[in-house]
Amino acid sequence: MAELKKPPMGSLQMDSDKVDQLIEIATLSPADFAPSTEEEKEHFIQPQKSIGYWQDAWRRLKKNRVSMVALGILILIMLFAFVGPMVLPYKYDQQIRTSLNLAPMQYSEAEQTARAAGESVFPHIFGTDTHGRDILARTMMGTRVSMSIGVMAALLVLVIGSIYGSISGYFGGMVDNIMMRIVEVIYSVPEVLVVLLLSISLRPWLENFLNTNTNSAFAQPIRVLGSSIIAIFISFALLYWVTMARIIRGQVLQLKEQEYVTAARALGASSGRIIKKHLLPNCIGSMIAATCLQIPSAIFLESFLSFLGVGVQAPLTSLGSMCSDALGGMYTYTYRLIIPAIILGIMLLSFNLFGDGLRDALDPRLKK
Repeated sequence: MAELKKPPMGSLQMDSDKVDQLIEIATLSPADFAPSTEEEKEHFIQPQKSIGYWQDAWRRLKKNRVSMVALGILILIMLFAFVGPMVLPYKYDQQIRTSLNLAPMQYSEAEQTARAAGESVFPHIFGTDTHGRDILARTMMGTRVSMSIGVMAALLVLVIGSIYGSISGYFGGMVDNIMMRIVEVIYSVPEVLVVLLLSISLRPWLENFLNTNTNSAFAQPIRVLGSSIIAIFISFALLYWVTMARIIRGQVLQLKEQEYVTAARALGASSGRIIKKHLLPNCIGSMIAATCLQIPSAIFLESFLSFLGVGVQAPLTSLGSMCSDALGGMYTYTYRLIIPAIILGIMLLSFNLFGDGLRDALDPRLKK
């Protein structure tokens, strides 16, 4: 039998040797149809378990080392601010006349005598100020005040901005044009000037309210916060929500064209129900990320106003007011200025880094 010649180069005819190999491979034996053994079943590739939106976001957030380090620092700062005052024996407004202007880790003469007698005396780790108040206790309380005001102001911005932005994006047309023109006007207003004007104008009204309603349930919180802090909340309610509103509006403009929104309209759902049950829940990722990035702005504004002397009122303290109090002895007691400034800077940086990582983790378009 004559040998089969190989096809010439460039021909579409297959090589005969390759055809025989393909036939041998394609030939199946009865053993190929036998049931799988237990060992083969164990090595069979199992389907991966599906994960939800929040699990996937947490998985991607954990891969961002910078954001996780920032989250750890924020947790430590929260423990320092909210748990620390419970452990420390000194109060932030406690004045110890025998412990004036102590350096860090020093004791007064009375405390040294008590230690020599065998009594347990806790050291002033950060020293004391000119009034004999423990700087560590005041730093803890100042961090608590600054963080609390920042979080509450950011939540206020979240509520107002999400409602305003969702209404503007959902209705569109003339409603959207008018609402966005209002946003552009608010963008042109100087925020710090508004806060200062509100603080000055609210002070007489609040003092009159406190004098005439001493037993009111709102009198004590207003007396503790003061007119400047209330002015900060009012200014955030009036001005700082515009960025949040624009973010939510852009999300709603995309989501309102989805099929589930059309189905909800066809079933007779009202506009309020569609916004509440369908649109805002799908914007939750952007809302959380924007809120986390809004917190450092609120903390910085409060610290700046307290540094100018129009923020929290004594005996309450914040990191900004502590920096302001330390200016008088900046060259003699430099650590009094450095300690609150470093904590404030670390807190602001941590919030910004964690907010950036959270925004990347909650954005479905960045999935890998």
